[in-house]
Amino acid sequence: MKNCHCCDGGLLRTTQAGHKLDSPGQMFTAMGQKQCVRECMRRGDCLSVNYWRSDLRCQLNPSAVGPGVALVPDSLCDYIEKMTQPQELIHAACLSASCPYRCTMLSSGVPTCVSDSMTGSYYDR
Repeated sequence: MKNCHCCDGGLLRTTQAGHKLDSPGQMFTAMGQKQCVRECMRRGDCLSVNYWRSDLRCQLNPSAVGPGVALVPDSLCDYIEKMTQPQELIHAACLSASCPYRCTMLSSGVPTCVSDSMTGSYYDR
């Protein structure tokens, strides 16, 4: 069941309200839903998010629902798949960049991939 939620001036598509993917993933706090989805879309290693509105908690999932991966009930959580979201949420250059980490736009307009540890980066042209 897909629902659309308006937040921060944009429309996000919730894949399954009241459920979460039972998966390990990086957790963020004090993050809005749109920001959570954008963070996932900028990362090559994120396929979906679990989002808890009640405490502004975001979990980036390295997988999505599929063979061997199922949702579990969580009445406070929305499960959102990256591939169902409007592409306008992030810069077009990051959409086309092959980035296993996080895609960030430099002031020059060139997308760069930066690891979370900030120990190294490389440029996609």
